[in-house]
Amino acid sequence: IDSGIAVDDATAVDRKDRKYDVVIMGATGFTGKLCVRHLAKTYGVNQQVKWAIAGRSQSKLDQVKKMLSEELKNDQVLTIDTIIVDTTKPSTLPGLVKDTRAVASTAGPFEKYGSPVVEACAKYGTHYSDITGEAGWNKHMMKAWQETALKTGAKIVSLCGSDCIPWDLSVMVMEDTLPEGEALKKVAFVDDIMGAASGGTVATLLMGLEEGNRDEPDIDEYMLLPDGRESKLKYSFVPPIVPTTMKEAGHHFNDPIGFFLLSLVNAAVIKRSVVLREKSADLVYEEYKRNPDFKSGLTELVGLAIGGILVMNPLTGYFAKQLLPNPGEGPSMDDMENKFYGAITGYGEGTRGTRVETVIYFPRCQGYLDTARMVTESALCMALDQDKLPTQKGGFWTPSTGMGDALLQRLRSTGTYFAVKKSE
Repeated sequence: IDSGIAVDDATAVDRKDRKYDVVIMGATGFTGKLCVRHLAKTYGVNQQVKWAIAGRSQSKLDQVKKMLSEELKNDQVLTIDTIIVDTTKPSTLPGLVKDTRAVASTAGPFEKYGSPVVEACAKYGTHYSDITGEAGWNKHMMKAWQETALKTGAKIVSLCGSDCIPWDLSVMVMEDTLPEGEALKKVAFVDDIMGAASGGTVATLLMGLEEGNRDEPDIDEYMLLPDGRESKLKYSFVPPIVPTTMKEAGHHFNDPIGFFLLSLVNAAVIKRSVVLREKSADLVYEEYKRNPDFKSGLTELVGLAIGGILVMNPLTGYFAKQLLPNPGEGPSMDDMENKFYGAITGYGEGTRGTRVETVIYFPRCQGYLDTARMVTESALCMALDQDKLPTQKGGFWTPSTGMGDALLQRLRSTGTYFAVKKSE
């Protein structure tokens, strides 16, 4: 898995002395452009935050700057520094990572394009965030580069977008809100999300379907404690297959609920977080998508199954894929800003009966517009808020264990609503 990227000690720059706070990798893709937009609108160009953009094509990078300059009516955007990098050519990777404190990567599918970037960041001691939902790939990166990242001090934090920051930070707050000596034993989330898929997301899903499950290692990397021992924590997650109600699922209210595809990834990452924090008891995790009613939930589930069959069938696959968005395509800005949103309500229960309720709300498109904000703020958090982080060590972390409350405060200050309530 080692591509041979070598660190030149003669030209290596200490992280604190590097030119940039963050570089956006994949800046010409759909989500990458939104990251550039967030940085320019929130922090300006070459002001308090120093940043650059990276991709394979100079002309496409220039086009991103031109379009954003016209949208924001700001000619300073045209002066953003650019870095040319091709992840299939390892010799170009040092130019991406050697002079920045952090990289925020949106260049997926990460199984196909992301591994050399993680390798380079681990070797150069450069912090890293990305928007992948590919937990299996993340585990293999951990196995390959954990020791290197520990030595160089690079924090490698994947899954820093809509999967899985909202749920991961909510569970962290639940644990911290419980009285001292009481552990979290059960978590249930109800997700109310309005959005649409981009071509990049579709490409990642198709790649996963076509390649199937990669071989799993003998030890689940997500069950390893910071010292490398395997955790004894018992963790349970059984996704709902048939639409039902919260009352039928054992809760005290009666919202119609059903299966949420991203819950498979969220459950895995939250398992990793509770293992690393060592605060929870044996934990039962539940997650549901809020449905308008039983009929719509069942219709969506059947549609998802039929769509998967059509795409995977050799006779219909080619034609089915023509109806899907291409990489680089996605929802309109009007839809993302005015029609889409995300609201996740969490219900936690402690071992002594204390209940904790959380709400995290994204008033715009959680899947793309705010995913761009989340992955960018994650990189900035590691680059600029080192003294506020829950750990000073390098290595592979989840969003909540690597950045914790410092990240939550960044998100709240840039547009996310969060609230917590405790009842005993």
